[in-house]
Amino acid sequence: MPYLNQVDALLHEANRLFAHAQQEAANWPQCGHLLARALEHATCAAFIAWDEPHAPEKKMHPAFDDRLAPHIDPAMAALVRFVWEREGQGPPDAMVDQLLQLCGGAIGYFADLAENPPPATWERLPIPEPVGWENLSDDERQFLSAALAASAREVPGVRLILFGSRAAGTARPDSDYDLLFIFPGEIAAWQRGQAIGSANSRAIGLGIEASVETASAPLIPMSRLPPPRLSLQCTPRRSSTWISCIGSHSPELLQAIREGHRTSASWHT
Repeated sequence: MPYLNQVDALLHEANRLFAHAQQEAANWPQCGHLLARALEHATCAAFIAWDEPHAPEKKMHPAFDDRLAPHIDPAMAALVRFVWEREGQGPPDAMVDQLLQLCGGAIGYFADLAENPPPATWERLPIPEPVGWENLSDDERQFLSAALAASAREVPGVRLILFGSRAAGTARPDSDYDLLFIFPGEIAAWQRGQAIGSANSRAIGLGIEASVETASAPLIPMSRLPPPRLSLQCTPRRSSTWISCIGSHSPELLQAIREGHRTSASWHT
């Protein structure tokens, strides 16, 4: 299971949110919100364990319906949908205590799924090829170049990966930019923050929404850092912490990605 640490983290957060929901049982709006988030984290743990990373957020709900629900207990799928649909509405007809008990069992159910291989009926999604720099729109190239240049002024040698729907060419006009910044290992946290802040300033100035993740390369002397680079990479979906430590040169980077994760990538310098 290539995402073991992330699965554990998602299940830990699901249980934390559920415990908070129990404390808010008398306040259904807050309780319902917490239960919805807890089930998102639990279902994403199963997704990632089955090698299909999704982020625990509302836009993964269609993926749950299309991909995961057909392969799990129909009662569990119905419970998850019910909780998600009830969020923001009045209290459910069922007793909240009873619903909490069912949701606690559902989190355990998805934890069990995450500990076992997917069923024989599960088919892994094909990995799309990156669209390539030349096939991005002028606006996309302009933003990515500006974001990389802005971050590189703060941290020389930073790498920037565009992944997700924009790298795959399947983005909607309102889709955000999924960005992974790869920093040299010796860079302090405040320097990383400045680099990301500079890139985000470019996004805000252009009216762009960006989702940012970070990773660190092994320790490399600043004098040996190569020029900044940008790559396009495709994954089934974004998933935080899908890279924890990667090489600083493109062959090592691509090897680390391909060996540990279902991805494909192309470089633009």
